[in-house]
Amino acid sequence: MMYLQFQIILCIGLIFSSSADTTFNDVFDALTSKNLDMAQYKFHKCVDKYQINALQAEKDNINTQLTTLKNKIVSGEIKLNQTSTTILELLELDTSHNSNNLKRCCAIFHKNLFAVEKPKFTSNDHMEVLTVLRFDTAFNILHDCLHKYNCSKISKEDLLWGFFNRDPNSRNDEPDLKSSTHQLLEIVVHNNSPNYFVNTIKNYIYGPNCKIPFAGYCAAAYYTYLITESPNLNNIFKEIRQLKS
Repeated sequence: MMYLQFQIILCIGLIFSSSADTTFNDVFDALTSKNLDMAQYKFHKCVDKYQINALQAEKDNINTQLTTLKNKIVSGEIKLNQTSTTILELLELDTSHNSNNLKRCCAIFHKNLFAVEKPKFTSNDHMEVLTVLRFDTAFNILHDCLHKYNCSKISKEDLLWGFFNRDPNSRNDEPDLKSSTHQLLEIVVHNNSPNYFVNTIKNYIYGPNCKIPFAGYCAAAYYTYLITESPNLNNIFKEIRQLKS
């Protein structure tokens, strides 16, 4: 029995042996590409709602430029507060068309680009294995992402302990990021939306008054990497459940 357990653990490690090479750029590219159609749709709904006439024509052309806008956002080439002026430039429209409503539509666009979904797994076995195997890489993804988008300079130690435990002289017994992640995944899998995970992780890092959008988007990358299954995992989880029975 112990030999079989070791073989299963070894097999899981081999499956994920290359996952340490995954970066937040990889996750962002995959996440935003998957969400692009939805983000474009939400953008057009917003444009129609506010009757932004200059952007209500040539939908296909606008979608092409929204794809370019997505790439500029993900690469860090532009800041999020520059999205409305950038889309006007891409469409060769005068900046006089800029407005608070257009800024709202652009905010809706990039918010939907980084939208997250419920995990496809429903068992504690999936959650436990994925958390254990993927935390180190997910942690690096989160840390590097926060630095890339200038959310706030934060050391890996401070990131691990969180906003309320940042001072080593006054740390309490609350769990660190790894333990909190495991607990949050359990809540999301059984009772809550993935946005609860993202918002809680953002607040864990920066406190309850954080207003930095990319802090949430980096938390979304962290979550997405953690819950993305390998197609080979299902058979392994079956063997684990058999061992426990």
